Amino acid sequence: MAIVSAGKGSKSALGSMKYVVFEKKSSNKRAKLVAGINCSANYKDAANDFKQILNIYKNRGHREAHHMVLSFSENESAQFSKKELMQKAMEITKHTFPNHQVWLGLHDDTDHTHVHLIINAVDLETGKKLQIAGRKGMHDIMNKVQEKAKELNLDDNMIVGKQKQRNRGDIHTRNPVEKKLLESNNSWKKNLVLAVIDSLEQSNSLNSFIMNCSNNGVGCQWSTKRQNVTFYLLSSPSKKARASNLSKTFTLPELKSKDSILHHLNINYTKQIETQIKSLPVREMEKKHPKIIITKSKGDLSL
Repeated sequence: MAIVSAGKGSKSALGSMKYVVFEKKSSNKRAKLVAGINCSANYKDAANDFKQILNIYKNRGHREAHHMVLSFSENESAQFSKKELMQKAMEITKHTFPNHQVWLGLHDDTDHTHVHLIINAVDLETGKKLQIAGRKGMHDIMNKVQEKAKELNLDDNMIVGKQKQRNRGDIHTRNPVEKKLLESNNSWKKNLVLAVIDSLEQSNSLNSFIMNCSNNGVGCQWSTKRQNVTFYLLSSPSKKARASNLSKTFTLPELKSKDSILHHLNINYTKQIETQIKSLPVREMEKKHPKIIITKSKGDLSL
């Protein structure tokens, strides 16, 4: 059954459409099929169509358009042609977003054929902005999608809200060219994250982590005034990435935030202390660690 999810955000409709049409930082076309509902199928013309409605209602706030992704199951991708899936996507879209201009682009570069929907935020009839905020907004949209999908006899292999389980180290990116590059040995971002993880595993404090990063050719921008941590190659400072982005791309939860990094360093510190304690004779242990309680009957150690 078709499911819908939020796509990559962009303030402008044209920016979102370009993201769908082309491969990242390339003129190579990525979209296999394109279509328009109440607008042109050509992405440039469609963006102008969007602007005309925005200007008519003088409603050009923070967001021009919403970007959503309609995904089909593997069975549906095998059962129907791309044109048939695009037609079904258009029918679902008309049911879910009536009175809106929607530009559609189909991709087949993942396990599931999916269609990107760029939706004009302004209603054609009322001029009011489409509100897609919080779980309730998305839940209402999902219900409409599933309602129409069931009417179109689409299967029920995909559950609303279910995400593919990823293992630590799995590369996650929507761009097939970038994924292929990251999986090779010629990616600076891959070299960067390997150096960062190696530094983290060798460290038991923030200072030692930053020093080990430097020894591995990586600079670490860690400031109490900023929420994010940024890493960059000392040999090429322009090649940089936030820890949170590296965490998402390479499925590394320990790099998700400052807190997760500090937590990992604390685990390393605790392991180091436990190893030192176990290697010390009892008397020497009591001198160096007077707060340690030794249970003679079982030989257990506790702090």
